[in-house]
Amino acid sequence: MEETAEILFEYLKNILYDPTHAEINVSALPDEFQRLGRGLEFLADCVRESRTFAKALAKGDLSVHPPGAENVLAAPVKELQGTLRHLAWQTRQVAKGDYNQSVDFMGEFSEDFNTMIRQLKERQEALLEEKKKVEANNRELERNLELVMALTNFTHNLILVFSLEEHEPIFFNDSAKWFIQSRPMDAQRMLEQIRYNEQRIPKSDAVWDMELECEEDESGARVRYFSVESYHIYWRGRMAAVHIVMDDTERKNKENLMYKLAYVDPLTGLNNRLYAMDLMSQWMAQNESFVMSFIDIDYLKYCNDTFGHKAGDEYLVRTANVLKSMGCEVCRIGGDEFIMMRKGVTSSYQDERLKEVRGILEKESGSGYPQSFSFASSEVPAGTELSLEDYIKITDARMYEYKMKNKKPLDDIFYKDQRF
Repeated sequence: MEETAEILFEYLKNILYDPTHAEINVSALPDEFQRLGRGLEFLADCVRESRTFAKALAKGDLSVHPPGAENVLAAPVKELQGTLRHLAWQTRQVAKGDYNQSVDFMGEFSEDFNTMIRQLKERQEALLEEKKKVEANNRELERNLELVMALTNFTHNLILVFSLEEHEPIFFNDSAKWFIQSRPMDAQRMLEQIRYNEQRIPKSDAVWDMELECEEDESGARVRYFSVESYHIYWRGRMAAVHIVMDDTERKNKENLMYKLAYVDPLTGLNNRLYAMDLMSQWMAQNESFVMSFIDIDYLKYCNDTFGHKAGDEYLVRTANVLKSMGCEVCRIGGDEFIMMRKGVTSSYQDERLKEVRGILEKESGSGYPQSFSFASSEVPAGTELSLEDYIKITDARMYEYKMKNKKPLDDIFYKDQRF
């Protein structure tokens, strides 16, 4: 009896602690203990089945097949499986945006889970409300953009929009389309300049000038001037460059005309005395050194009196062209007087160059009258204490000294030069 009890006790212990290896030979038990042995075998099967089922759930396998109804030991675990499967389904619904789910499982977990769902729902509602506002703003912006695009067709300015990434045209107003269609070659040159400048446009706005060599228009003009305003903006989700091109030719021509009237001698095309004074004053204010040269044409009065003022004008123009060949700033400051300004040279170097071009002019004498000029140069150092007028007087005096020494007197039967 004691031996059977020990066998049954060991078997029961193995069922609880090591059900995998729990074994018993029921047929070897005494008859009165065989029914108990079969009951323990059933218990062992239920424990093994429950442990396998619980281990699968512990690993997250909610699809594992549960034990049958006869295994009453597995009933709570089967209920846990059902609850976890429902919780997993609710979680998937929440992930899909269904925030009407709620759980009442595991106390604090339920509270935290339900709080999370409530916060997600509130955030979704806030985002939906914000989305409605953004969509309304986008619709309004789209209407405004359409209005702006329509209004651009009432301006004579060219409006061109290009994407910055693809460098492709996004929008041209009617004026731009007309210009491209009517003047394709000019439009091509314009677009090349615009695209070249796109890379140089800073993030802020830029205003720049464009000078375009065009085909002749009805007025015969070949060069046209444009003022361009360029901006970087977002255009329907893309980064773009907007260019507003305004024809500035008329204003520029007026400026050029005013410049010529104010600064240019109409006969020789050289700048005049006002320009020379302004430029030298600017250089002196900037503490820049330069050489000033005075040139006075010889025999101009003789040419005018003997051959006429037309010949005298031709003489002036020839002299101006010879002086321009030196590559300096040359200005006509009086009837037969010129002034020349140059940086980076000495007065002696300048005088040598003037002597060379004087010789060139003398060799061109073949119109019945001699051609020559007198000259002198002075260096104006940086930071000088003398005034511009002082240097003008000094250089003018030197030039007349040179004239007295180097101008050859005329010996004409009808005309005598009495200035010596």
